[in-house]
Amino acid sequence: MGISAERRRRYDRAGRDESAARRDSEAAERDGRALARDAAATDRDTAADRRDERRLDRIDHLREMLTAALAHRTADVDSAELAAPAGAAGEADEEQAEIDRQTRRSERELADAVVRDVGALRAELDRLHEVQRRDAGRDRAAAAADRAHSQADRAAAGRDRIAADADRQQSAVDEARYL
Repeated sequence: MGISAERRRRYDRAGRDESAARRDSEAAERDGRALARDAAATDRDTAADRRDERRLDRIDHLREMLTAALAHRTADVDSAELAAPAGAAGEADEEQAEIDRQTRRSERELADAVVRDVGALRAELDRLHEVQRRDAGRDRAAAAADRAHSQADRAAAGRDRIAADADRQQSAVDEARYL
């Protein structure tokens, strides 16, 4: 009877050792996946940040060019109006002045529209960047869940090892009694 109980304890102990090893292996695999997810999320964040910075730089450059061109054109038209002789205002000069005013107004409206479009593009880029950050956050949360699951598996493996050690000690005590 003592031998069969000892054999049963050995089988139980071997089963617990095997279970602990399997849980450790699964925990290591999950940790690897969690690290890969973290790395992928970080890479996506970095790439998105670089793309967004390049786009914003191009948008800012375009805005500066348009503002400078508009200011230069406005200054040219204003100086032409000031340089016109006061007494030589004929019907042709009035028509030309009206055309110049309409041109200036159209250029300002166009520049304002471009500035609005640039602002809308910038807002859209900000929104897209926030979506990318949320996606990366989800990946990080999944990685954290994997790590927590791995820790739980390691704790269970530790319990199995403790139980196996207790079985070994009990077997040693039983064997000492048997002898």
